Amino acid sequence: MKKIILDVVQTMELLGLDSAGLSFAVRNQGLPAFRLAGEVKFRYSDVEEWIGKRAKNDSIVDETDEELLRLIGVSIERSAMRADIPKSTVEFDNLISGHPMPEFSGTDSSKPLKTQIESSDNSSIASDQLEKAASKQDNAPDAQPKIPLVIDELDSLDDSLLLFNCFSIKFAVFDALFRVAPSVNLDSEAFNLLEATIKDLGLKIGDYASLKKKLCQFPGKWVKVADASNPFSGRAKVIVSNDKMTAYLLLSAIDEKTHIALADIEEALAAENIVEGIDMITARHLVENQLFGQLAVIAKGTKPTPGEDARIEYRFDIEKTITPKAIESGRVDFKNLDGITNVKTGDVLAVKSEASPGSPGKDVRGNIIDAPSGNDVLMLPGDNVVVSENGLELSAAADGNVFMRADRVNVNTVYVVPGDVDYSCGNIDFAGLVTIRGSVREGFSVSADSNIFINDGVEGSSVESRNGDISIRLGVQGQNKAVLKAAGNITAKYINQATVDAGGDVSTQEAIMLSNIKAGGSIKAVGSKGCIIGGNLSAQNAIEAVSLGSDSHTKTFLTLEMLDSETNAPVRITLNRKKNSIESEVKKLSAEIERIKKRIDKRNPEKKLIQSAAELTRKLKRLEKEKTACYEEVNCFNSRFGLSGTRYIKALDMIYPQVILNIEGNKLRIENNQRRATFCCDVEDNHAIICRES
Repeated sequence: MKKIILDVVQTMELLGLDSAGLSFAVRNQGLPAFRLAGEVKFRYSDVEEWIGKRAKNDSIVDETDEELLRLIGVSIERSAMRADIPKSTVEFDNLISGHPMPEFSGTDSSKPLKTQIESSDNSSIASDQLEKAASKQDNAPDAQPKIPLVIDELDSLDDSLLLFNCFSIKFAVFDALFRVAPSVNLDSEAFNLLEATIKDLGLKIGDYASLKKKLCQFPGKWVKVADASNPFSGRAKVIVSNDKMTAYLLLSAIDEKTHIALADIEEALAAENIVEGIDMITARHLVENQLFGQLAVIAKGTKPTPGEDARIEYRFDIEKTITPKAIESGRVDFKNLDGITNVKTGDVLAVKSEASPGSPGKDVRGNIIDAPSGNDVLMLPGDNVVVSENGLELSAAADGNVFMRADRVNVNTVYVVPGDVDYSCGNIDFAGLVTIRGSVREGFSVSADSNIFINDGVEGSSVESRNGDISIRLGVQGQNKAVLKAAGNITAKYINQATVDAGGDVSTQEAIMLSNIKAGGSIKAVGSKGCIIGGNLSAQNAIEAVSLGSDSHTKTFLTLEMLDSETNAPVRITLNRKKNSIESEVKKLSAEIERIKKRIDKRNPEKKLIQSAAELTRKLKRLEKEKTACYEEVNCFNSRFGLSGTRYIKALDMIYPQVILNIEGNKLRIENNQRRATFCCDVEDNHAIICRES
């Protein structure tokens, strides 16, 4: 039994020493020890001899040495029951061959062990002696290179606690053991958490990069770091992290009969004032399984939740670009590039959600941790944009194109095309005013809510001003494809082979040729070369040109007064017929009501006659309202276009044969050349067309 191996890893605390203290005794007090299977072990004979020498030198046996002698007796009984104890000296020597502990010397062995431990800085002494030993071994002939971090692989099948669901930590006397889950890789966040835990515990790991590499190389297996002292002491010990957001717990066995209850853990938590986020499930698991040496997270604080930043929701595409669109056939439409976002006055362009204040947190000791509020963001109005009273909405102050510029929301009321409307910009549809510095090429279209100014000309294309005028500096060469429509006036140098519809006047400096034109006002070509040749022209007020028709007798249809879209009759005639019809119906109803009233006997009125009179009276009131509305419509028409007989068709120079006139439903075909003629209706003679000299 003199050579029995004593394993003091699990009985270390019986000495009243932590791992640093036991390490000090081994390295600096000359207690022989060696490593076997990764654990610190002693021979009984070496321990007995060591204590005997100390007793002889000190004349008395220090109380620590007495405790160690008692420990030897306990360890002998325990070791005798182990199956792996060698039965012979040769077997024992072979077993421990190659597993020596480094030799240390140079301390005062005459002083009691406990006295030296208490009066010196164990960590600095151990560090100095370790460096000296490493230097000696480096100079030895067969010495292996020493590195600050010694990592050994150790396979274990025990059920360990996972910290933060990614790694485990265990403590032995001189070592710390680490293990990561198989799913953890080298770039995982788990290693940031592991490093933070190591700092919280104050462990001296040294080469942390090597530890990471080793853990990834052997996932799920224990990796041992030598000389990483256990920072815990006591049966149940709690350490709080540096940021006070995590509390770590370690259970330690005093002897083989040690049993830790839930009350011990609760007492340890109370000693550290831990009140927030206590994990009682883990606490019960530790107690039920008596898991000693395994690090556990016993409490977690509640992290503060930062407030959400203010956000701006834009109601338009702030990154809109001019790009061709795919169409159903799989082709790409290069004409409709959709480069304009139109808005109307009052449209909401952006909405701001204010920053929130955030929710405070608590550390494991219950201290409140303030939460930062969310960051604000500026919502800046640009041109033609207004801010709501509460500062949370941007709205358009005008019709136009909305866009972002320098982080501001702007509405442009004028859209300028620097060149032609062609494939470079595509079709234009704008809510404001459009200025085109070139031409509108064949096959393209321009639409706007306001005026449209075209510096050059218009080919076989479409141009529409929904609420304004169209002004064309040069002419319209329509090729029977051009369509011009405006709520207001349309002006051009000339119009050739085009369809034109204007709510106001149509005016040219030169010819209007072979075109279909409707005007809510007048049609005039009164420049020095002004003429109207061919086509079908309709106006409300007047049609006037230097010449009407041509000497080649081209058929030219001129109608004065627009036709009603439903009856195809002149608007004035339609309004008058409607007015006359209502007046006639009112007269009939009034007469019928009077007739019924006369039949009613005042002394014995007949109920049926009274009901009939009441029903006709209600109908009469409805007709009176319609009559008033119709009168207003007639008056509005007359104020805009004048009374019948004031409108005319005029040739300042010549009107040629085959010009067909239609004035308020009365027609006249010109058979001969006539100079300076003005045609209008004779109100006195059934609206017949008469000719007066201009």
